[in-house]
This record gives sequence, C-alpha cells and structure tokens, in this order.
Amino acid sequence: MMKELDFYKQWCCVMLNYLCKQDIETSEGVLNNADARLKAIQRFDDLKNKMLIDFKKGSITKMKRWFSACNENPPYPNEPDYPILNAQLLAACGKGLDDLFKKRWERIAKIKERGKLRTDSEFYLINEHMDYLINMGAPDEETELFDSMLFDYEERARKRREKREKQEKDKS
Repeated sequence: MMKELDFYKQWCCVMLNYLCKQDIETSEGVLNNADARLKAIQRFDDLKNKMLIDFKKGSITKMKRWFSACNENPPYPNEPDYPILNAQLLAACGKGLDDLFKKRWERIAKIKERGKLRTDSEFYLINEHMDYLINMGAPDEETELFDSMLFDYEERARKRREKREKQEKDKS
C-alpha cells in the first residue's frame, strides 16, 4: 500500500492535471488562444510545484489541505469525465472517485440522521450536495430536509454574529 504522503502527492497531481484541462476547456476563447492556454497551463504548473515543495518537506498537514482543495468540485458519477478521472486515479493511487464519494455519502448520511449541521465544512458539503440533488431531480422531501438544515445553520450563525457584535459594542 502506498504511503499516505505519496498517496496525497499522486492524487493531487492527477487532480491538478484534470483541473487544468477543465480550466482550459471551459474558458471562453482559450481553445483558440495559445497565450491564454499557455497561461492556464503555467498557473497549474505553479500550483503543482508548490504542492511538490510541501511534499518534499514531508508536511502531511499541508498535503491534506492540497487533497481537500483538489477535491472541492470533482465530477459526479453521472458526468462524462467521471470514469476517465476515476480510472486515472485508480491507476496512480490505488483509490478512485468511488472511494472519495463513499466517504462523502457516509458524512452526508450522518448529517441527515443527526438532522443538524454543526460546522462550516458540513454547511458547504450539504450546500454542494443540494446542487447535486437538484441536478439529479431528487424528491422534494430530500431537498427540503437539507434546505431546512442549511437555513437553520445560517440562522444560528446570524444569531451568534449579532450576539458577538452586541458584546463588542457593550465593551466600547
């Protein structure tokens, strides 16, 4: 089995190559503009070099951050890029998007069972999951449940912010 640090490096390299390709393909006019295409490639090469510096330093914390950043918006199983990227990751790392989504589905199931969001990362995960549900045409009950969780979390955050602002004002 691949060491954890090596795993993160391989995964991030594959994902950065994918993200670079996506950036080039989705940017208007880039396909016909060699300079813009070159700049996009250079931008991702710079990111990859920064990631490799963290790898060489042996910083597992920074490599985990790279991993999280690279996986913020992977293709979903119903998208055409999914099988290709999944195969590339499996070949390079021994794990693929299926493993990533399995963990994600498990986290979503725990949140759903709990019925409440606790952290900003859970908020962003569920917000992204809502986009997925809407695109997949999920039942209204499912989207309404997660939508109410998002709303409740935002309300609690607003109340905390107002309380903090009041306390700061009272100190003044």
